[in-house]
Amino acid sequence: MKNMIFAGSIDGSAPVIRNWPVNVSQTIVKDSILVVSSGKASVAAEAAAAGTVLGVARTAKTSGTAVDADDIVEVDVNPNTLYRLGFSGATKTTLARTDVGSLFDLTSSNAYTVDLDDTANGFLEYYGDGDGTILSGSTMAVFLLKHRYQNV
Repeated sequence: MKNMIFAGSIDGSAPVIRNWPVNVSQTIVKDSILVVSSGKASVAAEAAAAGTVLGVARTAKTSGTAVDADDIVEVDVNPNTLYRLGFSGATKTTLARTDVGSLFDLTSSNAYTVDLDDTANGFLEYYGDGDGTILSGSTMAVFLLKHRYQNV
């Protein structure tokens, strides 16, 4: 199964793919969330700070303890794209129509699974199944990445 699946956008636009330099000592998995740190791409963790979420890795990349101009990753930087992500939770295990618009955080185990039990510092906005509906028994749902990195 893919980690994240492109699910459209809130404005009908396509992904905007850009090559981005990678930070040292990163293991970037294709279809995972990235943040910007010191101007370079890093794997996202829980509670990504506002203004740091770069986008979704479209390629995988592992960097060493030193990086050069060849250490780049393709990233969807479109702030309007929606992605279907897996989700899990110990207490909250399902999503309902009343959850649409709620913000959730990542799990501590990877940069592509939503933690339904963690809404503190959440940056993944639940969009239902892209059209506000809920797929019964689904283990993936559509989210918009918030806290996006922008040139201001």
